[in-house]
Amino acid sequence: MAINRIPTVQEIFPIVGKPTVTYVAQDSGSVEKKLRDAVQSRGQLCLLTGPSKLGKTTLYRRVLSELKIQPIVIRCTEGMTVRSFWVSALEDLNFEQLAERVKSLGSSLSADIGVSGEFGWGWLAKVVPSVKVSATDKSESSIKSAFVKADLSAKHLIPALNELPVLLVVEDFHYLSEAVKKEIFQQWKSFVDEEVSVLIVSTSHHASDIARSNPDLRGRTRHVELEKWNTDDLALIPKRGFDILSIKNSASLRNSIAIEACGLPIVAQQICQTFALSLDLSPSSIDRRKDFQPSNLQDTYSRVLSDFYSDYDRDYERLLAGPRSGSRKYDTYSAILGAFALEPLEFSLREHVLIDRINEISSADRIPLASINSSLNALGSHQKRMGTTLLEWQPHQDMLHIVEPTFLFFLRQKLKAARGTSSKSSDINTLLKELMIRVRGFEGSQSRLQLLESPNEQGSFFGGSATDTKSDA
Repeated sequence: MAINRIPTVQEIFPIVGKPTVTYVAQDSGSVEKKLRDAVQSRGQLCLLTGPSKLGKTTLYRRVLSELKIQPIVIRCTEGMTVRSFWVSALEDLNFEQLAERVKSLGSSLSADIGVSGEFGWGWLAKVVPSVKVSATDKSESSIKSAFVKADLSAKHLIPALNELPVLLVVEDFHYLSEAVKKEIFQQWKSFVDEEVSVLIVSTSHHASDIARSNPDLRGRTRHVELEKWNTDDLALIPKRGFDILSIKNSASLRNSIAIEACGLPIVAQQICQTFALSLDLSPSSIDRRKDFQPSNLQDTYSRVLSDFYSDYDRDYERLLAGPRSGSRKYDTYSAILGAFALEPLEFSLREHVLIDRINEISSADRIPLASINSSLNALGSHQKRMGTTLLEWQPHQDMLHIVEPTFLFFLRQKLKAARGTSSKSSDINTLLKELMIRVRGFEGSQSRLQLLESPNEQGSFFGGSATDTKSDA
């Protein structure tokens, strides 16, 4: 007789992979339904977008699993050519799994797969006759090699995609060069004509790339946007997991986790796992009887910051300093980062909203618009020299994006750490304005606002280098 086993903390709150017991269908499952409807519409280019770490992969894999469809995933990289793009689709084929999937569906393949029932590269060669296979060597390895070396395009894959219970999934297509992107999108027109569906997964601010590369695809693309999670949905993660572990969890505790997760389910999972692992969960433990409150989570937030996101520290400091930090009059880069830390938290800010927030936190010594514009335009080259991209300025859309949303959690926790215990302000927006006043060196501001003492009196309001000097560029 099988004994039911209580899953481990790591299984309940997974840091990587797909959650099971703590899986939450965002917005009462409406996003799942939209994606399911899109995938089931033949000849549809389905565009699933949203900021990084919002669960796009978890979402589409769950939907495809329910529909008994196997994803064939192309992960785009810089330098990928058109040929290598289509070759990578074939490399993701797993004929053993596909055979089981076909059998479970009770369907049959129209192409002749041989008297022995073989299903593999030989079968694919019959379905895609345009790929020439040597008459002398018809082993599976040689046939696969022929496919890999072939000059493939979208039309070569159409027969196989029509025959198999699979869906072509393209991730991170924004990494492709403009020329490659344009040619591939133009080839996708044949998918639409032959009623083959494709799922494209990318970040929100690259959603318009398809239409720009091939205007003919306008009206043929169904867009499913995954937005920042609301606190009600995120609060279900600790509710479900802590209940299984018999950890008392009040509404205030769950809401605190949901708020600090900054709209990101992965951060909520990290917070919950870190907190649960810090407890003694043995049957007679006193921790099982404690009524935990939000104040009990402060050490957990700090630990999540250090355990998972300490790699942001160096890039964060360099981004704060900005290019030519010794020659700028205004601390514009700190103000730009501070604008994202203001509530309500957003992953993308329109230029006018960004300027309003910068004005709000710089108040008495307002940063000129010219300084803001020059800093935004210099962001790309500065980060290229840094070797990373945390912020992306899109002038044609007048928007600034946080490319890696977990950086928002990092920013918020850095700010709270800077606050310490001596500040009388608990409101993040008020605190930002106070900290900006302190580090900008306004006369009498410290005594007037009774601000906290900082270990780095010359630092920016997030602890970076002082930049209030000669001129801005």
